[in-house]
Amino acid sequence: MSIKLDPIGDALRHVAEGATAASLETETLDFKRDPHTVTGRGASGNPQARLVEELVNAVVCFANTRGGRIILGVSMWPSPPSLSPQ
Repeated sequence: MSIKLDPIGDALRHVAEGATAASLETETLDFKRDPHTVTGRGASGNPQARLVEELVNAVVCFANTRGGRIILGVSMWPSPPSLSPQ
């Protein structure tokens, strides 16, 4: 009897346990943060357009290889700690 592993569930569990999404990405697994959370230089005023652009790029990359899975809403890196006094 073989056990079928759930790569998405496993990856999300590892992120919840403290792993960075960047450390879990593979040729067939990609994480994309919520485009509404992107601020600063290079952040356009249209988060939906940003999301479509990100997804199209990821889908094209996967289509040119073995395929893959995209997990939306997970930042590649943890948020930096707040520098404001408590």
